[in-house]
Amino acid sequence: AAMSSKSTPTTAYIQDVAYHSSFNPVQAPAAMSFVAASQGFEAPDPGRPFSYLELGCGTGTTLNGLAAACPHGQFTGVDFNAGLISAAREAARAAGLGNIRYVEAAFSSLETRGPGLDLGQCDYLACSGTWSWLDDAEKMALRRVIDATLRTGGLFYLGYASIGRHSITPMWQVLRRLVPASDSSSVERLRTGIQLLLALRDQGAQFLVDHPPLLGVLNAIEAQVAAGDRSGLENLAHNALAEAYRTELVDEVAAGLGPMGIGFCGTAELFLNDPDLCVPNALRSQFDQLATRVQQELFKDFLRSTLARRDIFIRDVQRAPGAGQAYLEERAQATLTLPRAAALEQVSKPGWTAFRYATPEIEFVFERLADGATRLHEIAEDSVHAPADLCDAFCKLVACPGIEPCLRAPVEAPVRTPLQIRPASPFNQLALQASRAGTASIHLASPVLGSCIELPHAEAMLLAGLCGFGTTSAGPEAAAGFRRWFMAERLPQLMRLGTVATSVTDHRGDGSP
Repeated sequence: AAMSSKSTPTTAYIQDVAYHSSFNPVQAPAAMSFVAASQGFEAPDPGRPFSYLELGCGTGTTLNGLAAACPHGQFTGVDFNAGLISAAREAARAAGLGNIRYVEAAFSSLETRGPGLDLGQCDYLACSGTWSWLDDAEKMALRRVIDATLRTGGLFYLGYASIGRHSITPMWQVLRRLVPASDSSSVERLRTGIQLLLALRDQGAQFLVDHPPLLGVLNAIEAQVAAGDRSGLENLAHNALAEAYRTELVDEVAAGLGPMGIGFCGTAELFLNDPDLCVPNALRSQFDQLATRVQQELFKDFLRSTLARRDIFIRDVQRAPGAGQAYLEERAQATLTLPRAAALEQVSKPGWTAFRYATPEIEFVFERLADGATRLHEIAEDSVHAPADLCDAFCKLVACPGIEPCLRAPVEAPVRTPLQIRPASPFNQLALQASRAGTASIHLASPVLGSCIELPHAEAMLLAGLCGFGTTSAGPEAAAGFRRWFMAERLPQLMRLGTVATSVTDHRGDGSP
């Protein structure tokens, strides 16, 4: 979450509005290790006890979800905002999470704190939605904290604004200059600035004519204002009004981390690590001739006009042939997170490159995953396909929506009629109860994934009703057909992922569990 507080150590941050964060699945240890291994690095094993540190944790939305899904991990969150840390602690307490702690501190003050707040060293480190908002002093302090806490072989997730936002930044700079800070709230200042920009747009402002993407951004913001989206405007204020906000190219970020021995692994968006999936054939030869991975990332960013990068770095470990192969063959696991038909539909969607998923190896691996296999050696049993081809197919499938890395095999779901359904953890119980507030989606902790799975509002409302937390009605979508689909396909999938538990009727059908 972007950092904001009246107790801010610098004037660079927006001080009076909240930042509304959501769960970030690519920060999960299993997902981070899969990226590293698939790109040829020896990765930490997320199935063993590990330590995890998030810098700029906000209200702990992601960290609490990971702690609930990974009880064998030890988690620490740091943020300078007292209100956000208080909310994170309360949420962790309510969910009964004993494997997490929160530290209220600015990065620049961590080095002067007493030994009781020693962060130790971590296997996984994350910084999401914070880096691009930091002024130079706090960013330098953040680098020192990273240097002091990330152990050799540890993985670092970093999210930051990139090339696609370069053209947007001047518009925010102009807004801040034309509407200086005053006694009004940041949201009111933003509204005033937006109205001024819209007036300029309506009179054919040349800057917007010369930069069509900006015009699209401004039009979208106009619709957001008209819809009364307060939380969206509060998040926008953090980008538009933050003086320190800046974009960076991947080579700049990599150069800043390089002196600490922290090198680029790959992007957390898995399909972008495979040039088969993200580089058009017409550009493939030029792409392959680039000397380094970072150069290739710059190439892809310019090609895609990447708005935000989500990268994985590793400390003091070099890429080497076969280095990640053992992890992929022996420890990496994956499973479907959607019902078979829905997952197959995602896999079958055409991409914007010439690659197609309809290969014998991919079809074979998909069927094995759908039948419950999770590891490559299980998938490869009785296969006529070459191991290298199966590994490639496995990685390509995990890059698809609906198939994700996991920590262990799915739970065996009952095939008989559920008699009683309940959340599998206090964390999930709170999430289902919160669904009654009308949020667009919720996230349920899955010990199978070692992460959380998103549930759309209609599904969340139906599940909450089945668990006894209100009505099973979710509006028109909860018609009989939707309910039958949910009970037949989605609910068994959620049980296999360990998010809910159930007792069932026996074969006599007399109702006894």
